[in-house]
Amino acid sequence: QEYLQAHYTQDITLDLLADKLNISRSYLSTYFKEKTGIYFIDYVNSFRIQKAKQLLATSDIKIHEAAAQVGYQNINSFNRMFKKFTGVTPSEYRRSELVSE
Repeated sequence: QEYLQAHYTQDITLDLLADKLNISRSYLSTYFKEKTGIYFIDYVNSFRIQKAKQLLATSDIKIHEAAAQVGYQNINSFNRMFKKFTGVTPSEYRRSELVSE
Protein backbone atom coordinates (compact mmCIF):
# COMPACT_ATOMS: atom_id res chain seq x y z
CA GLN A 1 0.00 0.00 0.00
CA GLU A 2 2.84 2.38 0.78
CA TYR A 3 4.40 1.78 -2.62
CA LEU A 4 1.08 2.40 -4.35
CA GLN A 5 0.47 5.61 -2.42
CA ALA A 6 3.95 6.88 -3.27
CA HIS A 7 3.84 5.91 -6.96
CA TYR A 8 0.15 6.23 -7.92
CA THR A 9 1.01 8.77 -10.64
CA GLN A 10 3.08 6.16 -12.47
CA ASP A 11 2.03 3.06 -14.35
CA ILE A 12 1.34 0.48 -11.64
CA THR A 13 0.46 -3.09 -12.43
CA LEU A 14 0.19 -6.20 -10.34
CA ASP A 15 3.03 -7.74 -12.38
CA LEU A 16 5.31 -4.75 -11.77
CA LEU A 17 4.71 -4.77 -8.03
CA ALA A 18 5.07 -8.55 -7.78
CA ASP A 19 8.44 -8.26 -9.58
CA LYS A 20 9.58 -5.54 -7.16
CA LEU A 21 8.60 -7.71 -4.20
CA ASN A 22 10.03 -10.83 -5.81
CA ILE A 23 6.80 -12.80 -5.39
CA SER A 24 4.33 -14.28 -7.85
CA ARG A 25 1.54 -12.23 -9.33
CA SER A 26 -1.13 -14.65 -8.08
CA TYR A 27 0.27 -14.68 -4.54
CA LEU A 28 0.34 -10.88 -4.42
CA SER A 29 -3.20 -10.67 -5.77
CA THR A 30 -4.53 -13.09 -3.15
CA TYR A 31 -2.51 -11.54 -0.34
CA PHE A 32 -3.57 -8.00 -1.23
CA LYS A 33 -7.27 -8.93 -1.35
CA GLU A 34 -6.96 -10.82 1.94
CA LYS A 35 -5.32 -7.88 3.74
CA THR A 36 -7.28 -4.96 2.27
CA GLY A 37 -10.62 -6.50 1.40
CA ILE A 38 -10.47 -5.19 -2.16
CA TYR A 39 -8.75 -6.18 -5.37
CA PHE A 40 -5.41 -4.58 -6.24
CA ILE A 41 -6.68 -2.69 -9.29
CA ASP A 42 -9.72 -1.39 -7.39
CA TYR A 43 -7.41 -0.10 -4.66
CA VAL A 44 -5.21 1.68 -7.20
CA ASN A 45 -8.18 3.24 -8.99
CA SER A 46 -9.91 4.24 -5.76
CA PHE A 47 -6.75 5.92 -4.47
CA ARG A 48 -6.25 7.76 -7.75
CA ILE A 49 -9.86 8.95 -7.83
CA GLN A 50 -9.59 10.26 -4.25
CA LYS A 51 -6.54 12.29 -5.30
CA ALA A 52 -8.35 13.52 -8.41
CA LYS A 53 -11.32 14.63 -6.28
CA GLN A 54 -8.95 16.74 -4.17
CA LEU A 55 -7.47 18.33 -7.28
CA LEU A 56 -10.85 19.05 -8.85
CA ALA A 57 -12.29 20.51 -5.65
CA THR A 58 -9.36 22.74 -4.76
CA SER A 59 -7.89 24.01 -8.03
CA ASP A 60 -8.75 25.35 -11.46
CA ILE A 61 -6.90 22.48 -13.10
CA LYS A 62 -8.48 21.09 -16.25
CA ILE A 63 -10.06 17.65 -15.92
CA HIS A 64 -7.65 16.00 -18.39
CA GLU A 65 -4.72 17.52 -16.46
CA ALA A 66 -6.07 16.12 -13.18
CA ALA A 67 -6.43 12.72 -14.86
CA ALA A 68 -2.81 12.80 -16.03
CA GLN A 69 -1.54 13.95 -12.63
CA VAL A 70 -3.12 10.99 -10.87
CA GLY A 71 -1.82 8.42 -13.35
CA TYR A 72 -4.41 8.08 -16.11
CA GLN A 73 -3.10 8.39 -19.67
CA ASN A 74 -6.56 7.93 -21.14
CA ILE A 75 -9.27 10.49 -20.33
CA ASN A 76 -12.04 8.00 -21.15
CA SER A 77 -10.68 5.52 -18.61
CA PHE A 78 -10.44 8.31 -16.05
CA ASN A 79 -14.03 9.44 -16.67
CA ARG A 80 -15.31 5.86 -16.43
CA MET A 81 -13.42 5.15 -13.20
CA PHE A 82 -14.40 8.49 -11.69
CA LYS A 83 -18.07 7.77 -12.30
CA LYS A 84 -17.70 4.19 -11.04
CA PHE A 85 -16.22 5.33 -7.71
CA THR A 86 -18.17 8.56 -7.15
CA GLY A 87 -21.43 8.09 -9.04
CA VAL A 88 -20.91 11.33 -10.97
CA THR A 89 -18.69 12.55 -13.79
CA PRO A 90 -15.64 14.70 -12.99
CA SER A 91 -17.38 17.84 -14.28
CA GLU A 92 -20.52 17.09 -12.25
CA TYR A 93 -18.34 16.57 -9.18
CA ARG A 94 -16.54 19.87 -9.72
CA ARG A 95 -19.85 21.73 -10.17
CA SER A 96 -21.25 20.23 -6.95
CA GLU A 97 -18.08 21.19 -5.05
CA LEU A 98 -18.28 24.77 -6.32
CA VAL A 99 -21.92 25.02 -5.25
CA SER A 100 -21.19 23.71 -1.75
CA GLU A 101 -18.49 26.31 -1.04
